[in-house]
This record gives sequence, structure tokens and C-alpha cells, in this order.
Amino acid sequence: RGPHAVEDLISVLDRIDSARRIPPARVWLSENERAWAKTRLAALPAGRHLAMGPGANWEPKIWPLDHFRSLLDKVADRFEGVLILGGPGDRERATLLARDLPLPALNLTGETTLLQAAALLEHCSLFVGNDSGLGHMAAAVETPTITVFGPGQPERYHPWSPCAHWLRGPEDRLELLAPDTVAATLLEHLG
Repeated sequence: RGPHAVEDLISVLDRIDSARRIPPARVWLSENERAWAKTRLAALPAGRHLAMGPGANWEPKIWPLDHFRSLLDKVADRFEGVLILGGPGDRERATLLARDLPLPALNLTGETTLLQAAALLEHCSLFVGNDSGLGHMAAAVETPTITVFGPGQPERYHPWSPCAHWLRGPEDRLELLAPDTVAATLLEHLG
């Protein structure tokens, strides 16, 4: 399957600098964006917040909502609130997820700019989500990230950061990835 896409793309520089170091991806946020995020997150109790990204652009890349709920049931005692993010096309799924959770939830799906979403993610203790841009964004603001993959090549396309982790469903079927497996990984990386 080859190297990560970042390594592959930057390899064109090997002739110039074979000892190059590839830095992690970063998003630079303004103080205004950070202040906006703090104001929005004040709707949740103070403490650790888990960010969740239940959407993606293709159905086989979407972990079932029941799995997200089961995961949250298993780790709710480690967080004070849940932040749900996504694009406008994820609103219905996010609204369904936000119902009857064991923790207070703030659903801002479809309501943020990309930089606002990044600022919110920066203030969260951990992100769990499908293979989408949110995982890359969370990793780029140095929030520990667990991205769940079904079909595709996670070895090549997972978020590029030391704080990013990924799991793949058996047989490339995301619905077969057990919430217990994700919960164990989450607890291992929560610190």
C-alpha cells in the first residue's frame, strides 16, 4: 500500500534534501476564533469534552449511530460534555445522535466555518469520528484524534499527526468495528 500520502508527495524533494523532516499539519487560529469557541463551549459543563464527527461523504465511511451511542455509554464517566460537528449534509445524522445521550451535548453541525470548527476542536480533550476532514482538522490543532475507517487506505490517508490514531473495521466494513474496540483505544489515548 505504500507510504502515507504526505510522505509520497514530499518525496519529490529527496534530490534536494534527503534528510528532510516532515512537520505535522497545523491550523493557525486567531484569538477571535478561540474566544468564539470558548463562548460556544460555555453551553457545556466545564471539564473534558469529547468531540464527535458522525458524518462523512459516503455511506460505507459512516460508523453507525448506534455504535457512536454505545461508545459514549462506555466512556461517559470520563467526560463532562459532547460536542457534535459536521457539515450541513450531516445535520440529520447529528440531530439523531444528539438525542438521549448520557452527557450534555452541543450540536453545532452545519453551523460553523472551518476555522470555527478547528477552534472548537482545539478546546476538546479528544475527537472521535469517521474518515472525514474533521479528523484531519482535530489532529492539526493537536487534539488527540481517533478516526474510524471502513473501505479505503487509512495507512495512506489518516490524519498526519503524532496525536492521530485510526482504527479500521474488519474486512473494510466499518459497521463491524466494535464500540468496545474504539472505547479501549479512546481510554488508552485520553491520558
